[in-house]
Amino acid sequence: MSLKQKYKLHKGKFAEIDIPQSGRWELSKKVLAAIGTGAVLLTLLVAPGTVKLLKLFDMERADFREKQKKKERIMRAIKRLKKNRLVAMYEKNGELFIELTISGKKRLLNYQLENLVLQKPSKWDGKWRIVIFDIPEKHKKAREALRHNLHRLGFYPLQRSVFAYPYSCKDEIDFVSEFFAVGNFVNYFEANYFDDDSKLKLHFQDLLD
Repeated sequence: MSLKQKYKLHKGKFAEIDIPQSGRWELSKKVLAAIGTGAVLLTLLVAPGTVKLLKLFDMERADFREKQKKKERIMRAIKRLKKNRLVAMYEKNGELFIELTISGKKRLLNYQLENLVLQKPSKWDGKWRIVIFDIPEKHKKAREALRHNLHRLGFYPLQRSVFAYPYSCKDEIDFVSEFFAVGNFVNYFEANYFDDDSKLKLHFQDLLD
């Protein structure tokens, strides 16, 4: 799973889009995801023509009338986001662009964190992924938030600040630790050997099958 959305605007078209998908995303969240960290032509967003944007807005098989209704809903969502100062618009060379504000970028990161899941490969490679952190007391809230999210993602707590997981998840750990601004206090490594990992194998038996 890619956590960094890549948007390149070239001659009014998306060159690359990598958007996290989730059935729980409401339209406003999808609009934020489509804009990402770059500036987007408003006409391209309201009338999406790329395959990934059509898929994101559930317009792949929509007929003309359904597409018109969806475009109207997208425009209303954009207006709500603008009213809440999550997006800003500006004109350049006679065309209207839309981009996320700082608040909008923070909101998008929150949505990404909420929808973050760890992917399971087809086969376990026999290695354990260990996350260790030593976060100062002055960052207590961030430390507890990190610990909570490790539990939520399915990690097994070996100790209060040591967690284990069977599959590769470095990108996800980097994202979560940077989200809470504690990346300098978090270490991730892979263990080829783990003394008596029977308890871990029992805990993750459903994932390892």
